[in-house]
Amino acid sequence: MRPVKKLFSENELDSDVVLEKVIQLGADFIGGEWKSVDKNQVKVTKILGGQSNHMFHVTSSTDAKEYLLRLHRLGGNHVFTDTVNFAIFSERELGPKLYGFFDGGRMEEYLPSVTLDSDRILEQELVFDA
Repeated sequence: MRPVKKLFSENELDSDVVLEKVIQLGADFIGGEWKSVDKNQVKVTKILGGQSNHMFHVTSSTDAKEYLLRLHRLGGNHVFTDTVNFAIFSERELGPKLYGFFDGGRMEEYLPSVTLDSDRILEQELVFDA
């Protein structure tokens, strides 16, 4: 079994192998509609701006729940600690839901947002004065 990160780096997002993998992940971790979704009903979009992860928005034209697929660029203790913290926040409803995790990444509830670039993050209305 190829690692998910390698699968995504070696294939186009609309390739059969990537679409089959996101359907499998959806079926395994979310269930429901994902168990009957077909490849032509799925769209995978790369979310730009992630500095320590590769992130993908996975949607379906069915009622299957959309999700965020996060693939870690780095490994080791940092990833483990980050996943444990994320799970705790999720369990306490202090952040997105954690649908599941696997070697090299995790699946999360997708929350629409805007990634701030280095110029935008310095705009006065976004800066917190302590």
